[in-house]
Amino acid sequence: MKYSIEKDDSSCKIVIKGDINFEASKELKQAFDSLLKDGVKNIVLDLTDVPVSSSTGIGTLLMLYKKLKQIDGSLKIDGIHKNLYSMLKLVKIDSLIDINPH
Repeated sequence: MKYSIEKDDSSCKIVIKGDINFEASKELKQAFDSLLKDGVKNIVLDLTDVPVSSSTGIGTLLMLYKKLKQIDGSLKIDGIHKNLYSMLKLVKIDSLIDINPH
């Protein structure tokens, strides 16, 4: 997995490429925590090139959602791979997080 971050004051866009497995989840959690510590409150994820995620990866997304909600921030997904979108819909995450599948 690889990712890039475009940061602008209190918001940022993160483009993630590759599978989100256990190790990748730990790396993303550290990146998310760093962004929150820097005052980022609004995050947009581009998951277009993420075909699958482990349950740990989904848990990491939910943890980020919860932390942002606590500080009146927001998490949006703008672009998502069809396989991952199906998985997130199956577990009803699309009812929590605003997902624009493109």
